Amino acid sequence: HVIRKMTLHDEELKESEARFRTLTEMSSDFYWESDHVGRFISRTYSKQQSLAIADVTNALIGVHLWQIPGFQAQPIALERLHLHLKQHQAFREFELSTEAEAHDLRCLSLSGDPVFNNSGKFQGYRGVAKDITVRKQAEAEFRLAASAFNTQEAMIITDADGVILRVNKAFTQNMGYLPEEILGKTPRHLKSGAHDPTFYEAMWQSINEHGSWQGEILDQHKNGELLPYWLVISAVKNADQKVTHYIGAHYGLRERKL
Repeated sequence: HVIRKMTLHDEELKESEARFRTLTEMSSDFYWESDHVGRFISRTYSKQQSLAIADVTNALIGVHLWQIPGFQAQPIALERLHLHLKQHQAFREFELSTEAEAHDLRCLSLSGDPVFNNSGKFQGYRGVAKDITVRKQAEAEFRLAASAFNTQEAMIITDADGVILRVNKAFTQNMGYLPEEILGKTPRHLKSGAHDPTFYEAMWQSINEHGSWQGEILDQHKNGELLPYWLVISAVKNADQKVTHYIGAHYGLRERKL
């Protein structure tokens, strides 16, 4: 009877380990442990992780977090982490970057909980980590796009149906409309009436065939004044080559014409 109970217990442990291994491999996270002095002692491997990250982290067994090759972190965040570790407290989403290979910067997010034995003695940490490189790259690209959007040239973004979703500060200054006055409308609201239908037909034919159009256009300021612009319109497409947005850039020509 005792042997049967031990066998069942072993089978339950094996099943639990198999379940944990499967969940880990399906997840973008990996599990790690450190000892009482902060050295990595084990980690799991996620199939969704790059081999570069796996190679780096496998090489970390026996070293401290800040001894990771190419380790970088925000000083304030690192100072806060040291305080948590010193006081044996849990920490969440500590971000760091490593240089897995030459010029291959990877970003990780670590979370951990302290481990104590039955006597209350600190044993180390257990936690999870996630490769957030793609997210960080997307954030950097978004900041770059936002910086480019807020240039001195008037910019306008519409959806695939031409409904205005966003304008920049230069647009409001050049055209006299506040964002709330123009968002939700279409660029037809800016028409001066100086161009005949064939002008717009040629414009959209170029956009549909080549993905862009540029040329001189007269648009109407909120006060009714007709203003000359060099307009560049570009279509934005998704992975299926379906148009999702249009981006227009107005370059003022009034000073040049004067």
